[in-house]
Amino acid sequence: MPSGISITGRGIEAVLQFHDLPLSAFEGATVYDLGCGMSDLGAELAARGVQAAVTGFDRNPNAFRRYGRTSSSTRAVVASLDTLPAEDDSADIVLATYSLPMWGKDSQEIQDFFDEGQRVVKPGGILSVFPITAVRQADHCTEPREQRLRAAQTSARHIFQSSDWLAMRYSSDALTARRVQ
Repeated sequence: MPSGISITGRGIEAVLQFHDLPLSAFEGATVYDLGCGMSDLGAELAARGVQAAVTGFDRNPNAFRRYGRTSSSTRAVVASLDTLPAEDDSADIVLATYSLPMWGKDSQEIQDFFDEGQRVVKPGGILSVFPITAVRQADHCTEPREQRLRAAQTSARHIFQSSDWLAMRYSSDALTARRVQ
């Protein structure tokens, strides 16, 4: 996806496009949806005939009004995205769709966000964050937007360049990487 492009689509089709993943990648997978908000990824996958165990993590309990209501394979967990209540190497796919812009009041929280995503991905699993560049200025932030944006880009580049990851895609907008088996 070209840098700076704005996609306003919704639902599973937009998620697949954002993360450049085929629907088949989710079949039989354990999926963590970081900063899931009010989406219900598990229900959308099930509606397309895909069986996946999806856990949505969000620090806002009000975000879960829809989550898990239409799919028994989906569960919602209230959690901070920098300390996930999940085992190491426990997810086949870890997605963060529009959660990074909402997350992280400083560089350390952004680094912790990426570290947690890496921690919970199984060997051979996929970590995908979209977008990286949309870190916004918000009242809760303690650092300037530019400093937090640099932290996000540095974290993404580190993953892309690491020998622990087989890079599938890295741009100024997104990172999608597969962990080495």
